[in-house]
Amino acid sequence: LIFSATADEEVGGHTGVEALVKDGVLVGDAAIITEPSGSTRYYVGEKGLCQVRIVARGKPAHGSLPILGDNAIMRLMKAIERAQEVIDGFNKSINIPSELIDAIRNSAEAYLEAVGASGAKLSLSDFEKVVGTISFNPGVIRGGSKVNMVPDYAELELDMRIPTGVSPSQVIDKLRSGLNGLADVEVMDVSDPNYTSPSERIAQLVHEGIERVLKIVPKPIIVTGATDGRYLRARGIPTIVYGPGELALAHAYDEYVIIEDLFRVHDVLTYVIRRFFNLGG
Repeated sequence: LIFSATADEEVGGHTGVEALVKDGVLVGDAAIITEPSGSTRYYVGEKGLCQVRIVARGKPAHGSLPILGDNAIMRLMKAIERAQEVIDGFNKSINIPSELIDAIRNSAEAYLEAVGASGAKLSLSDFEKVVGTISFNPGVIRGGSKVNMVPDYAELELDMRIPTGVSPSQVIDKLRSGLNGLADVEVMDVSDPNYTSPSERIAQLVHEGIERVLKIVPKPIIVTGATDGRYLRARGIPTIVYGPGELALAHAYDEYVIIEDLFRVHDVLTYVIRRFFNLGG
């Protein structure tokens, strides 16, 4: 039994779990990542990551004579609209593996339940779309240097999360083709969507543990964000995410874990470990 405590998951996990897997330190027959899933559900998979920088270049001029320049910010605005159209079109052709259809619906139901108390007017289909298609989030935008100058450079950092059935390279190729002549696309970070079959032993044991310890029938779901589980699954290690806390609270104000949830997860993991190693008791 190997316990690994790493601290860089939020910045990619490259010097943590990824490095430990590459160096052969983290090897085994199964793994559990204790990212927040809530004590009554577990993640069998996650969407892939595709983060790119869209760069628009123009021609500088004095702000009082914009006709003499080429405004990079305005070019970038057009590029963002076109990029959204490209992704919307791509989403219409995505085919999800049949064994994940139920997990996607379970995920949508879990997210809807988690945000319900906030009063947000969102539907089940809204969350099914988020989980089962490519999401599109312009996260950071930069451009211009002075208010009285036509900017010659502007850039957008775009975050997309991609479902199983799509690869980051496909998304990047589509964007580059769609933005050709308008803006450049630079790759920042990527990872493939990945999942562990719900029929794997570790998945069944976590399911069984929640059911027997907490007297609740859990549902396997797909998480929209990336976890360190991607590095383990890439090495062929069946991996489940199960831990205290709610994903809907991640990166939010006053993020917290319910103390009772911590103990419930502890009891379930104890059950799973003992059953996995046939320790009895």
